[in-house]
Amino acid sequence: MIMKKAVILLSGGLDSATCLAIAKQDAYELHALSFNYGQRHEFEIDAAKNVASFIGVENHINLKIDLRAFGGSALTDDIEVPKERNTSQISNEIPITYVPARNTIFLSFGLAFAETIKSNDIFIGVNALDYSGYPDCRPEYIESFQKMAQLATKSGTEKNNQITIHTPLIQLTKAEIIKIGLELGVDYGITHSCYDPFSNGNPCGACDACQIRLKGFLDAGLLNKEEIEIVNESLDFLLKIRNHLHLNKASDFDVIDYGFQSSAADFLRIKDDGFLTKENLFMKIFYRTTNKISQLTDKIIQRTVEKKIFTSRRIQNLDDFYIIHRGKIRAINPGSILDHPKNILKPFEYCANHSIEISDEVVNEVKKIKFHKFSIENKKALYSSFYDFLKKGKNVYVALKTLNNSELINFFIPEFEKIKDLAVADPSHIYTVDVHSLFVVNEFDKLLSGFYKEEFPLETKVANGLKRREVFYLASLLHDIGKGFGSNHAKKGAEMCKKICSRLTADKESYEFVEFLVREHLTMSSYSQKRDLDDPELISEFRERVRTMERLSYLFILTFCDLRSVGTDVWSPWKGSLLSTLYKKTIPLISKTKKGRLGKSKPCLLYTSAAADE
Repeated sequence: MIMKKAVILLSGGLDSATCLAIAKQDAYELHALSFNYGQRHEFEIDAAKNVASFIGVENHINLKIDLRAFGGSALTDDIEVPKERNTSQISNEIPITYVPARNTIFLSFGLAFAETIKSNDIFIGVNALDYSGYPDCRPEYIESFQKMAQLATKSGTEKNNQITIHTPLIQLTKAEIIKIGLELGVDYGITHSCYDPFSNGNPCGACDACQIRLKGFLDAGLLNKEEIEIVNESLDFLLKIRNHLHLNKASDFDVIDYGFQSSAADFLRIKDDGFLTKENLFMKIFYRTTNKISQLTDKIIQRTVEKKIFTSRRIQNLDDFYIIHRGKIRAINPGSILDHPKNILKPFEYCANHSIEISDEVVNEVKKIKFHKFSIENKKALYSSFYDFLKKGKNVYVALKTLNNSELINFFIPEFEKIKDLAVADPSHIYTVDVHSLFVVNEFDKLLSGFYKEEFPLETKVANGLKRREVFYLASLLHDIGKGFGSNHAKKGAEMCKKICSRLTADKESYEFVEFLVREHLTMSSYSQKRDLDDPELISEFRERVRTMERLSYLFILTFCDLRSVGTDVWSPWKGSLLSTLYKKTIPLISKTKKGRLGKSKPCLLYTSAAADE
């Protein structure tokens, strides 16, 4: 089958990129034509090249013409570009950004190109609704040019040969254009629309083109005003840091190393807070900023996917408050979440049970909740529901990750805020402390699910034998909680366990168990890797630290999950072998002792260097 050829006028902007995608969908062989006409910048030319490459054109010509010789426009002359105008001002008159006869010139070149390659089809992304101030974007103008093209060309005068100027966007709003583009897979991140960008190519955010583009994304439902503010604030912060980094290194060095962190903290006037160093606090801000961008990007992707994939209207009822619809957990009445505190945690439980994401409207409602206004009774009920959820032990990582991203986890464990986005000054720790702690939970979930049954059969068997999963989950969440409160984190974390676990309605026996695991979470690793496992006294000494089979098993699995969650270079088969060897050699010694109930065994040996910070 021979494909019809089409010429597409490609500026590199949002509209022309969508127009190109439409022509591709219509099965045309794509021939793109871009213009370097002396505009204020050439960023859109680079964008046009990227769009052409991304969508896949047969031929892309970048034609140079100098309209600056005429001037008469803010885009081709030394005239200030209008900023901060509202939509009514933009459409009220022909703006100074209008380039005299630009579309006529561009279409004429496009017509010549089309006739040369024997094409009767020209696509142009003009739009009469968003740019109503431009006379050469009107339907009547396009109609007139098409008539002229028919009369002015050899191909147009030939029998049964109709030249067509395609304007698929001319009567669409910017939001409708964006939705169509997303359906066709357009990557708007590589397009450029700004009239007056900064020297690095970043959009000004205030010109007419930026304003209209922003409104389009808002109206399309992909971004709200709060999210736009997050983007702008995050971009401002990251650009400041990047510029300071380049000045500090006297090069285009883009890696934040340990040496730079102190300088960056001073630049931002950050000081030690008594627990964390200024470097720690700077990296917290940095990671919090990048996490916001990451989460927002995920939201946009999910919203896009949702619009493209989920067409079914079938609704699955979960309870009287929540449903599954269009691939997400939604509230029947989002506003009612605030009126029923006992139901606040339910969508997160459903998220874990069904492995389905929670909708934005539910998460946003949760974020509105003022927990300090809750009654003592409602707080206790919510704490208890969290603890009961941990007891169930199914896909807990999924729910806790969502709780952490929504910051709701701070209600249950306010101390967690100190380790959120906290980086450790250790090359082996590639994750922030909160992410690492959640990864420990994830490793345990993998063991429970049988994910590791072939690779780690012993660990899988032992993990599935642990009956009090809420104890393990709490120990996983809290094992590094002390890192937010200065040095000697294992000891400090253990000291915090009673208060945290009691808040969550854990009984004395359980919180003492959690306290033990947090205090000793480095012990087994230290004994197995730094001591002689053939030394009977070593094994005996270690047995005195754990004292019961239950403690040994929990500590074994916690150490396994911890090591596998630090970084790619930390875990190794050798370390795993040493760990399992210590576990196996300790079992006979414990079996010889009289088994007592947890909490009735002798106190654990005093905290020693074996459990100190590494």
